[in-house]
Amino acid sequence: MVHHMKIEVLEEFVCLANTLNFGVAAKKCFISQSTLSKHIGALERELGCQVFERNNRQVVLTPIGQALKDNASAVIEAYNKCISVVDQMKNSSPVKLNVGYLYAAAHRLIMGVYGVFAEENPTAEVRFVRGQGEILRQNLQNGTFDLIFDMDLSGYDPARFDKLALYGDRYGVILPKDHPLAQSAALTLADLADETFILPSRKYFESHYNYLSRILTDEFGSDVKMQDVLSDPDEIAMYARRGYGVGLVVSHAIHITEMRGMAFVPITDERLEFDVCAIWRKSDKSDALNRFINTTKTMFSDEEFRNAVLPPLR
Repeated sequence: MVHHMKIEVLEEFVCLANTLNFGVAAKKCFISQSTLSKHIGALERELGCQVFERNNRQVVLTPIGQALKDNASAVIEAYNKCISVVDQMKNSSPVKLNVGYLYAAAHRLIMGVYGVFAEENPTAEVRFVRGQGEILRQNLQNGTFDLIFDMDLSGYDPARFDKLALYGDRYGVILPKDHPLAQSAALTLADLADETFILPSRKYFESHYNYLSRILTDEFGSDVKMQDVLSDPDEIAMYARRGYGVGLVVSHAIHITEMRGMAFVPITDERLEFDVCAIWRKSDKSDALNRFINTTKTMFSDEEFRNAVLPPLR
């Protein structure tokens, strides 16, 4: 026969068995006398026998009650020891977290956040993995990453993912300095109507490619001239330098303008503006993740910190 005895009721039974007084036992258990009486009655019904004989003057253990008392204390002690071991393990277990990120967009800011997080969580085990757009997305979806820092191009389902916007950015064009548009302070898409656009790789940055190609097609129609190159902004700049077109790159990647003879010009168009975000699965309720996100929120509320860790933007 299976019993479903609660440990609290067993503790109340032992207390009453030691005192043989309902009033005294109830006070020690911090419950009312009537509640204690109900609990003991329920215990006896579950066991199918009496554990106490009681009348108006005294409470006495039955032989079965005595046997239950002799064994119950050991059960309670074992239970409390088990709970203590679990609590100790929870409190001493190191924080483990896997974080993916776009290098140009987030490497300085996550290292700044991690510096504070590590001080507050000295046993934390955080693994940072630099990755490309679609790889970050896939590894977040399949659980390899607990958190990613990525450009939010409206590709994350709000029913499945939460996000924290960290800073705003926009696309611009990278082009040779001798290009007629290179000295402009800013451009519109209309200014670029006659250009061929070099986009991030459809293979490695599918969401970025789709995002940009949709905007360009909406602006110029299906005849717009586009080509995608193998991987990152540096390669886009190389193709632009060779005269294949103007490269579409993000402002936080303008370090590529250090390439001799190249210029970056921002594009003024709300459709090409976006946020760089911390993104995580709604289903992930881990303490480690919550701690890292809360540290990120706290640090980004500090203007001095933001100015120190954000990439140069135009």
